[in-house]
Amino acid sequence: MNNYNEVKKSFGTQAEKFASYHMSKAEYTDYLIRSIQAKGNEHALEVAAGTCICGRAVAPYVKDITCLDLTEAMLEQGKKLAKQEGIQNISFVSGNAECLPFEDETFDLVITRLSLHHFVEPEKPFREMQRVLKKVENLLFGIW
Repeated sequence: MNNYNEVKKSFGTQAEKFASYHMSKAEYTDYLIRSIQAKGNEHALEVAAGTCICGRAVAPYVKDITCLDLTEAMLEQGKKLAKQEGIQNISFVSGNAECLPFEDETFDLVITRLSLHHFVEPEKPFREMQRVLKKVENLLFGIW
């Protein structure tokens, strides 16, 4: 992901339709919910969240969820959908997955889905996700 402006422009034009794509099907989000084994007290982060499909799905099962994405239009669509769904324990942050704007060991759970193929050096966001995570075993990558 060398040209951040190109990424923002490309995904910005997709924002409204993004949540309706096959990526938000219940079978995927149900699998995610089963996989995280949340206790209800977790501070969670979704990285490269887009419209925060995963974050909105796990919100009822965690204390709070932060959705981070580079594209403002995606985050705005996510905010709109979260409001429609009555989700209140969710926040949206514009930021770069290669340089997360959070302190070390901030989150109990970090989720990313369908994102790493967008990065020229996927180890950069991976290292950042490890850095902000309290326990590395609570990092969930989704390629579905």
